[in-house]
Amino acid sequence: MITHPAVPLPDHVTERLGNGLSLIVSSLPTVPMIQACLAIPVTLDTADQLAAIDVMSAYWPDTDASRAFEQAGGSVGIDRQRDWLIVSLTARAHLLRLLTATLAAIVHGSYTDAGIDRARARCRHQATLIEATPAARSQQDRWIARYGHLPIVLQAAPAPATLDAVTTTAVTAIHHRQVTPERAHLLVVGDVDEDAVLDAVRADLGQWARGPATDPQQRPAPSGSPGLRTIAYPHWQQTHIRLAADATSGDDLEAFAAATVASLVLGGNFASRLTRQVREDHGLAYQIATRLDTHLGHTVLTLDADVNPAHAGQALQLIAAILTDMARTGPTDRELRAAAGYIAGMHTLVLGAQSSRASCLLSYLISAQPLTAVSDLPQLAAQLSPAQVRVAAESFTPQLVGGVVCGADDTEHRWGR
Repeated sequence: MITHPAVPLPDHVTERLGNGLSLIVSSLPTVPMIQACLAIPVTLDTADQLAAIDVMSAYWPDTDASRAFEQAGGSVGIDRQRDWLIVSLTARAHLLRLLTATLAAIVHGSYTDAGIDRARARCRHQATLIEATPAARSQQDRWIARYGHLPIVLQAAPAPATLDAVTTTAVTAIHHRQVTPERAHLLVVGDVDEDAVLDAVRADLGQWARGPATDPQQRPAPSGSPGLRTIAYPHWQQTHIRLAADATSGDDLEAFAAATVASLVLGGNFASRLTRQVREDHGLAYQIATRLDTHLGHTVLTLDADVNPAHAGQALQLIAAILTDMARTGPTDRELRAAAGYIAGMHTLVLGAQSSRASCLLSYLISAQPLTAVSDLPQLAAQLSPAQVRVAAESFTPQLVGGVVCGADDTEHRWGR
């Protein structure tokens, strides 16, 4: 067992409003600012839904309320993280009531044809850029190879043609159905009086109406296919290796901690095995990294490497050897200590700043983890044995890993040769 200073859960108060909105307030008066993050779950079953929701969220920064908030010195950020819409507002602490009023104006929603035209144009421009970006293309190819199709929730952006069909009526309808307080989270961090925040949120967002009655369905996690596919892109200057393997499912935090440590040892930082051996020792990759990606109700390990096309085969075989060795022997004691220390240190750092505390706490909430996991995860990581991490790494052996090799070279790649 590794001993590190405990990572305490930040002080906070919580309240669930009558309309279902979950409110978390954490006071951190390091600077006289306030950060609010509103996370709204959305359903993405069709390409039309994705297009309408992306146009809707692109409209929000262009509202009168958002412009007035920014003219007062605040900032507005809107982001879609898979099937969550994240509204982030930052302002000086004395603008609390303006901040909550701005959130209320966004969620109550009012759309004009001219505003939708502008939002649609912005989305189309972004979608066209994404479509032309090799990194985005290879990411999507990874998921198509894994699932046999590209799940809507994993699409970086809608197809430009689908965006062209989005109307004001469609956006208004999807707002009414999906921008609702049930299962939404509002996280407020900063130089705030907690009671004042509770009063402001109750006053401005307490009347946010529930949407039509729905029964959220737990969709079964799609199964992933192992094996490699080669996809030729004749004009690419780099070859992209994009791999994925099942890591964990459900809410087993100890299994997630073991997978997190395994990912860190393999490719989570500059001292990891893949970085040292593939990039530094052999010079086969411009960049290489692993991370855990949670979507569709389960967590997968992803491995990304950008390599010289002439070295793709050699890089793949070295990657296979490193994955196999990790599954057979697990981490060394030193690697385990370093990974546990990294997790504890990163949590301590991010929880000590307003903006990063908000994003850290929010990441747990939208992953369906309790807030206590913020302190439990570093503790579990410190308690893991090399054998437990080795078991987690067994899921990442080459026989269980699937993905794509995208680049100018159309050579078929297989594990073992």
